[in-house]
Amino acid sequence: MKRVGMLLAAAVALAASLCVADEPAEKKLYPVPPDKMAEFIAKTGGMIDPPPGGKSLVLLDAREKDSSTLSNLLVAAEMQLSISCEERDVKLAATDDPVKTAFGVRKDGVGAVVLFYEREGCPVLTAYPEDAVVLVNLQPLQDPTYNVYRKRLVKEFWRSVALALGGYGNQMQLMSALQPAFSVKDLDEVRGVSLSPLQINAIQNAKGKLGIYGKRSVPYSRACREGWAPPPTNDVQRALYNRFNDPASRFRRDFRPKVKMAP
Repeated sequence: MKRVGMLLAAAVALAASLCVADEPAEKKLYPVPPDKMAEFIAKTGGMIDPPPGGKSLVLLDAREKDSSTLSNLLVAAEMQLSISCEERDVKLAATDDPVKTAFGVRKDGVGAVVLFYEREGCPVLTAYPEDAVVLVNLQPLQDPTYNVYRKRLVKEFWRSVALALGGYGNQMQLMSALQPAFSVKDLDEVRGVSLSPLQINAIQNAKGKLGIYGKRSVPYSRACREGWAPPPTNDVQRALYNRFNDPASRFRRDFRPKVKMAP
């Protein structure tokens, strides 16, 4: 009995020692050595921020009943896609053409436009990908159960954003909201409620063509490669700027992504 008691005591002591969490060690910061930072600046021209005059994705809300769902989705898109988004309330009379309304806003210099409205007899999704304009008619998506309607709204939101920003490739992925849907029933069966990583990457590559700049700091050399670099402020940036903007230089071609053409 004495030996059993000693074994039990040892087991309890071991368990107690395992349950005691070690105090987290103080996180040490390791600054970049000055010579490494100087080498980085000499190669890339240093880090810069995108210009403040970039365009935005504008969401036009013409619904009769307002809700916070679209506003929350727009915040999610702004964070997930690293873009500037803007929400505007618009009123559509029965005789107003939603297509003309959306294109009218697009001509004001915005990057892309997505219009949400409610109207009988109109298709659910009307997309003009080349013009970065998409219209979503929510009337056919209505359902007495709010959660059912909300899921449909979330899916159509991401589908419209992808079509407006050039992320409509790779739509066959199972967890993407861009799976083919030819009816509201098909939309309910779509498992994905957001965009796939490949579609997000496609938007990242295409948004610059719409004048929508990502909210990120990038090396000056990358800004030159993407075509929005500001005027150089030092000799290193000036050399990079001249190389990327000189048609006779091979530097511009060699450092751009290689694309293999089909035979």
